[in-house]
Amino acid sequence: MYTTASARNLAQEQAAEGELDRSEISLLNKLLNNEINEINEGQVEIRSQQSDPSSPLYSTETFESFQLKPELIAACYSNGFNQPSKIQTACIPLILRAPSRDVIAQAQNGTGKTATFLLALLQRIDPTIEAPQGLIIAPTIELAQQIEAVAKKLAVHMPEVKIRCAVRGEIAPYGTVFNDHIFVGTPGTVEKWLTRFRTIRSEHLICTVVDEADDLFQLQNVKQNLTRILDFVKKAKPDCQLLFFSATFSDDDLAFIKNTFVPETYFITVHRSELSLANIKQIVIPCESREDKYQALRNVYATISNTASIIFAYTRASVDWLATQLRKDGRNVATLHGNMTTEERAQNVVKFAQGDYKVLICTNVASRGLDIPRVTIVVNYDPPVKYSAVTDPSAMLQTEGNLGYADYDTYLHRIGRSGRFGRPGLAVNMVDSPISGQLFREIEEHFGTKMQVIEPNNYDALFELNDAPY
Repeated sequence: MYTTASARNLAQEQAAEGELDRSEISLLNKLLNNEINEINEGQVEIRSQQSDPSSPLYSTETFESFQLKPELIAACYSNGFNQPSKIQTACIPLILRAPSRDVIAQAQNGTGKTATFLLALLQRIDPTIEAPQGLIIAPTIELAQQIEAVAKKLAVHMPEVKIRCAVRGEIAPYGTVFNDHIFVGTPGTVEKWLTRFRTIRSEHLICTVVDEADDLFQLQNVKQNLTRILDFVKKAKPDCQLLFFSATFSDDDLAFIKNTFVPETYFITVHRSELSLANIKQIVIPCESREDKYQALRNVYATISNTASIIFAYTRASVDWLATQLRKDGRNVATLHGNMTTEERAQNVVKFAQGDYKVLICTNVASRGLDIPRVTIVVNYDPPVKYSAVTDPSAMLQTEGNLGYADYDTYLHRIGRSGRFGRPGLAVNMVDSPISGQLFREIEEHFGTKMQVIEPNNYDALFELNDAPY
C-alpha cells in the first residue's frame, strides 16, 4: 500500500513523464508503418464485424446508396471496403447534402474516418476546375502522408484529380501557384502556403477538413497556425465547408470549435460508452499484492499465445523492473519511457513492430499518438490515473466512495492500441489493492461495460482466452 509520501512521489514522476512530443511521435510512426494501415490492414475482421449490429463497422447501407461517382464505388470495392461503416453512413450523406453544412464528427480509430471525408471530398471535386478545392490538415507529417496515400488509392480511377502534400520538406519556390485539386498538409506549411505565400489559392475551396482536431488544438503554436488558416478560409471563402474529425473530443474542444469556427454545425458523436471498443474483451485479474500480481502476469503469458502485447505501468522504475523480471523468464521485451533517448525509443519500437520483441513495456508515453500495428493484447499492470485531479496526495489513499481520478481517456487510448482496424483485442486489467480495484470499477461504470473477473490461478479461464481470435 502506498504512503502519502510515495503517493506524492508517484504523482510527481507521472507529471514529469508526460507524453512524447509530436516530432518524435511522427518519427516513430514513420518507422512503425511502412504501409497504409487504413486500407491494407484487417479486411477479414472488418467484413465479419459488419454483420454485427453492435459493431461501429456495422451498416445496412451500401456505397451505391450514397450516389457516389462510379469511379469511387469501384475504388471502395477494390480496396476492400465492402460496406460503409457507421461513421461513413452517418457522415457522407450529411456532408454531401446541399446546401452544405459544417460537421464535427467523432468515431473511434479504425472505423473509416479517413475514408469518410476523402470520399465526400472526392465526390465534390470538379476536375475541370484546375485550382485547389479541398484542404486537409493533419497534426503530423506522417499522418498527412498517409492521408495523401489513401486519397490517391480512392482516386485511382480518377486520374484527372491531382493531390499534393503540403508538409515540411516539400519545395514551393517563391511565386509558385499550385493548381492541384486537393492539398493534405500540416498546420505550419499550410499556413505559409495559404495565407502568406498564396501558393495555395482559396478562390475555389469548397471544403476544409481538420483531422485529429483534438490533438491540433492542444499545442499553442499549432493552435495559432490552425486558427489563422481557418480564419483566412472563412474570410476568403465564407461558403467553404468546415469538417472536424477525431476519435475523442473534450467538452472544451467542442465548445472552442463551435464558438470560434462553426456556430451552426452538425455534431456526429459516438457516446463514450461506445468508445470502449466493442471488439476488445476486457478482463480484471484481482491479486493480493504486487508480488502476486507479477505471478499473475506470468500466468497470463504462460497460457496465451505468444502474440504482440503492450504492458502499461506507472513509473519508469516499474517498467525497468518488469523488463528485468520477464527477461529472467526468457521473454524478449522492449521498453519505452521518458528517461530514454529518442534513438533508444526508436530502436525498441522498430524491433517490436518487426517481431524481434513480442512485449513492449511502457509508461503513458505510448498511450497516445503511436500507431503500433498488430498489437492484440494490452495489459494495464497499473490503472491509468489523472494526477491533475489529485489536489491532496493523501486522497490517493482513500478507498471509500468514488475516487474521482481514474483517467478514462487514457484508458481508452491504452486499450485502443489493440483492436486496431476492426481486429479483436484483449485488455487485461490487473488489481493489487482496494484502490486499483476501485479505479477499474469507475472505468467500468464510466464506459457502461462489464469486465470479466478472472482469478489469477484460474488456468482454465485463461486458456479459454487463448481460444479467442486475437
